[in-house]
Amino acid sequence: MAEIPREERLLNLLAALLAAPGPLPFSAILGTVAGYDDPARREAVEKRFDRDKADLRALGVPLEYVAEDEFGRSGYRIARDRFFLREIRFTVEEGIVLAALQRALPEGVEDVGTATLRSALAKISVDSPISPALRDSVAEQQLLDPRLPEEGPGGASPLPALGRALAARRPVRFTYYSLGRGETAVRTVEPYGIGYFRGHWYLVGRDVEKDAERVFRTGRIRGPVEILPESPYEIPEGFHLRERVGVAPWELPSGPRIEARVRFAPEVAWMIGDHLRPGQSFEAAPDGSGVLVLSATDPEALVRWVARYGPDAEILEPESLRERMRAHLAGLLREGGG
Repeated sequence: MAEIPREERLLNLLAALLAAPGPLPFSAILGTVAGYDDPARREAVEKRFDRDKADLRALGVPLEYVAEDEFGRSGYRIARDRFFLREIRFTVEEGIVLAALQRALPEGVEDVGTATLRSALAKISVDSPISPALRDSVAEQQLLDPRLPEEGPGGASPLPALGRALAARRPVRFTYYSLGRGETAVRTVEPYGIGYFRGHWYLVGRDVEKDAERVFRTGRIRGPVEILPESPYEIPEGFHLRERVGVAPWELPSGPRIEARVRFAPEVAWMIGDHLRPGQSFEAAPDGSGVLVLSATDPEALVRWVARYGPDAEILEPESLRERMRAHLAGLLREGGG
């Protein structure tokens, strides 16, 4: 029988001592714990055990011998109160500060200090008593920092009001400028979370009139945000802010996933190919054009995005998506009086 490597033997011994209900005598280790069950002479195994005990103690494991415990048992044990780190618990305020710090770390910077801090904060945040929905959201987290960038027109930020509404689970009403339609409209929204991505803040929530989840860039909110007195709502189970903020509108989880192919003319194909998102691929053609292959869960959002490129983009498949594009373009013509 080949001798077990030292590192594996130490782990086996550590696991056996931690699993034992009381002090573990050497006689119980001999022949049962892997690494001490080979046919070597007892004296040789005892010397091996002595070396391993010294190694564990050198590593900081509080291994001690108990002559007799309260039940009359003797043997080796690990002082759990000195071996395990105490559970770290935070108040809601402390958890918010930690989460705010974590999300405020600069994007794309992975130096030793930033990477270490991000790792430490991620581990510490596990013990935060904040509910999963609020821990995943930054509404109550980053709004506390007055140095964060202002996005609202005229110097008025909608973020504080949105944060208070989310914390209280109250709907909000505001005027929103839609870049796609080039017009403003009053929207009533039940906030699910507020996230920060690449210099912009986003509100994610249920658009009450449309009865659908939507993402709003807070810099396009015009005027004050009104917190409504309606009864509190519930954030859907399984909601994760990171799956909404920083993803394309057509990738938001709103329906079945479909695979699509979109052809782009040479004038814009190079730009599309240079800015692929995760899960996308690009098939370049000799004439400089190319086909973007992607998946979408919101066909209407994908159609609106493709339509922005005008004659430089064409949906190739599926046919159902081509039909949606034809209907979208026909609607634009009717609105334009064409």
